[in-house]
Amino acid sequence: MKKIASLSTGAKLVLAAAGLLFFDLFLTWQAVSVAFGPKTTITKGLDGWDVWGLLMGLAILALIALVVARQYDDELAFDHRWNRVTLGLGAFVLAVAVLKNLRDSDSTWASYLGVALAVLVAVGAYLESVHERERTAPVGTVWRTRDRAHERAPEQRTSSRDEASPRW
Repeated sequence: MKKIASLSTGAKLVLAAAGLLFFDLFLTWQAVSVAFGPKTTITKGLDGWDVWGLLMGLAILALIALVVARQYDDELAFDHRWNRVTLGLGAFVLAVAVLKNLRDSDSTWASYLGVALAVLVAVGAYLESVHERERTAPVGTVWRTRDRAHERAPEQRTSSRDEASPRW
């Protein structure tokens, strides 16, 4: 529990929403009606695992792996390129969920829940990206005048009397 409590808000949101979205893909995302003759209609439920769902599922797994790796690997945590990858994967999951929901006919409540969870994944990825930038931002120092005598190499340091006389 201490490890979960130490996670940032964005990481918690990504892990929870992405996990729920992955399992939401197994629910019925479409209810397709097929007519057999004039009086017989059969409704078939389709889960979210089509081409778009597979892309979304792979992106979700990659995002979860990246967020967990960044939390426990110091070399990845401070690399700013991974902020963009996390944010890009979150946006990609949202875009695929919306696209899948718009392209599928006869969407069910599970597909709308999937879009809502994808929004939470994207928001969590954004918060994680912002949190990393804030944590690694350089702390401003107080302005001081430069002491050029101390910046020189020790062999170049001379006394004030020697600086006034020319070196020939």
